[in-house]
Amino acid sequence: MKTLGMTRKYPSIVFIGLLSGLTGVASFFVVTPDFAAKFISPNGYITEQGLIDLDYCRLLSLIAGCYLLIRSVMVGVRLVGPSFTEFRKSMAGASTEGTPKPYLGFALRCLVRLVMWCSFLLVSFFVIYTIYYIVADANWVFGDEHLLLTSTLVGKPTESLIVPSTMRFAPLGFEYDILIPFGNAPYVYYSWESLKFLIIVIATLVSMLVVAHSYLKVDEEVLSILKSAANFMVMGLIVSPGLFFVVSEVITMEPLQMVFVSLFILFYLLALKIQSLKSFLLISSFACGTLAFYCKEPTFGAVLIAVSPPLLLSWRSIDKRTRTYYISMVVSCLCFLLMFYIFIIRPRGSLEGGYHVGRLTDFSFAKYLSFLVYYKFWLILLAIPITAYRLLATVFCLATKRRIDPDLLIFDGLMYGGLAYAFSFFLLGIMEVHYFVPSFVFIVPAAFYYYSRLVVLVQRSSPGRWIALFVAVTLPTIYTVHTFDIYDWQQEHVGKCRRTHTPALQAILPELERSHLVLVVPEMGAFASEFEKTAVLHWEYYTIIKFVEFLSAKELTWNIYDPDRVIDETWLHALDGEVVHSLDQLSDDRGVMAVLASFALKGEAHEELCNDSEVAETMGLFPVTFRRITR
Repeated sequence: MKTLGMTRKYPSIVFIGLLSGLTGVASFFVVTPDFAAKFISPNGYITEQGLIDLDYCRLLSLIAGCYLLIRSVMVGVRLVGPSFTEFRKSMAGASTEGTPKPYLGFALRCLVRLVMWCSFLLVSFFVIYTIYYIVADANWVFGDEHLLLTSTLVGKPTESLIVPSTMRFAPLGFEYDILIPFGNAPYVYYSWESLKFLIIVIATLVSMLVVAHSYLKVDEEVLSILKSAANFMVMGLIVSPGLFFVVSEVITMEPLQMVFVSLFILFYLLALKIQSLKSFLLISSFACGTLAFYCKEPTFGAVLIAVSPPLLLSWRSIDKRTRTYYISMVVSCLCFLLMFYIFIIRPRGSLEGGYHVGRLTDFSFAKYLSFLVYYKFWLILLAIPITAYRLLATVFCLATKRRIDPDLLIFDGLMYGGLAYAFSFFLLGIMEVHYFVPSFVFIVPAAFYYYSRLVVLVQRSSPGRWIALFVAVTLPTIYTVHTFDIYDWQQEHVGKCRRTHTPALQAILPELERSHLVLVVPEMGAFASEFEKTAVLHWEYYTIIKFVEFLSAKELTWNIYDPDRVIDETWLHALDGEVVHSLDQLSDDRGVMAVLASFALKGEAHEELCNDSEVAETMGLFPVTFRRITR
């Protein structure tokens, strides 16, 4: 009230707040590293520490700008609300002279309905467009798909993804075994991925519609605004960084994990409002949440955090079935931890030396934030200040013994869980885009609920409804436009890999009938880290071997040429080959097909190999050059 009183006395405060907020948001998008190097830095160059500091300043500018905008709009609506009496009457279909004028009220309702249906058609287009590119040019690419080359694609069950050496515990990795009867065509597997993508989108959209219908008391007009916001937010989810990548790559566990998480949230939200089906929905939510644990390890922590706020802070107000559900989820999380200890930690003896340990030894929170900014993870960045505010608000309510809305605790838990999932990879020192994608499924419904509560606060005034409709359209659209370049790049990138990887290998198959395959290890200077030198290099060469064996349908004769003695030969027990340290060790009675992997392209490589004629070259995620050497 004090702020409102000052604003009535000095209305220009609202204008200054809006201008300051717009300046803060605009500076985030305008002051890019290129802009700073050109117009701010005296020598046109910014150091790495300078880039980190710049990202910090841009992020703070965005947070402060958003706060000033939201605060100024809310205060402005309350300020001008009483002066819009005649305007509201005209919107309702009446004039100050008493003459009925239903046209403006009718026009507003038509506009809201038009926006709602247009948003639905737009999100439908994005879904169809994405599914088309998931299936288009379906072909095998260099990556984790090599796991299928030795299993389901040749009619064998998938190997267990319970691997203590790499600390992987994903027992549900056998999902592709159900596709064995349908053959080994790439279209079969990518169609399966598109089905999972469709379930994720529909479940997330329905979750937000459940929030609009059951968790808030609004009229039809405001409900249409909320439906429009839900459609636009799903459109933003579709183009979010990494989502297209995980659903267009076979063997990644994130799509199945996100299917279970999205269904877990949907059944969870429905169960709390539909009493007649509550037991069935709670059981379904419990099952989906538990299954998600066994797709990706950090999921258990996200779900545990998601159910903790309502369990701990509204214990007395929830009914027996809901309380049993929360306790069951906690017990399920503890059971997962127990099994992870039995199957992973106990055989290893410790947590040290896992697959990702030491991958980013100089990892810091500043680099983590810079990574999120660089790849435009705005949903995760938005969750940081929201989570901080909600935690402070909750602590304040507990300290002053004020009642906390139970519904608010539900979505607080989802927001905390999504942010905790993303933050877990900071603790692991991992910066790969696809790892962060599942956090979106937690964050989006929670963000929609917070937006809906703000709409409820301003729905009594016509200007408030106009502002709510404006925000529902503009903010998700700005997000979509701003991240669309990454979405478009991912489509182009995946399509290029599909059109080049397998065809390039097929082009050299005739040569293998009379040639010997050599995998060339690059010089020491070509490696960026110890991790790259060991795990990734071994993975690359193993992938090449398995791809050629699958396409040629025969056992492959090969050697690894390692003149600098770089690799560790202990991993070769799974392959039928040997390491040579000189080309003289190779047979002289046949030609040699050399494969220079992507790492070799970074350094000077080996002149005696590079000077020979090039057979084929692939582009994209896994650039590998094949060269024929006549000896």
